[in-house]
Amino acid sequence: MELTAVDVRAWLAEDLGAGDLTSDAVVPEDVTAKATILLKERGVVCGLEFARAVFAELDPDLSFEALATDGMETAGEIAQLDGDARALLGGERLALNLGRPSSTLERPRQDFAGSRSTPCAAAAERITAWGSTTGF
Repeated sequence: MELTAVDVRAWLAEDLGAGDLTSDAVVPEDVTAKATILLKERGVVCGLEFARAVFAELDPDLSFEALATDGMETAGEIAQLDGDARALLGGERLALNLGRPSSTLERPRQDFAGSRSTPCAAAAERITAWGSTTGF
């Protein structure tokens, strides 16, 4: 999939709607923050460029340093961010969800690979499409 600014804006509109009301209410406009994207368990990195695009849309001046690349198998810190605190909080859920299929597939793959009593294999995982409740 080729990423476009239209995609990112549509995803943010769906996720944030009128905005991040909690952050807007409790975080002053001029506050900056640092954040880290962390893989708690070993998995395949996926979606860093999507995450970068989400945060750039919310704060064009935000610093996004990738410490890993998509397709890399690793654990630990995979990106460091520094920028507007509201942008970091507002984009967090969407950015992490865009990279989620990789981490959610890794554990079942290990479980199936270690299973000797039941002859089975993971054929697919249901992922819900943006703007849809039916999935694909």
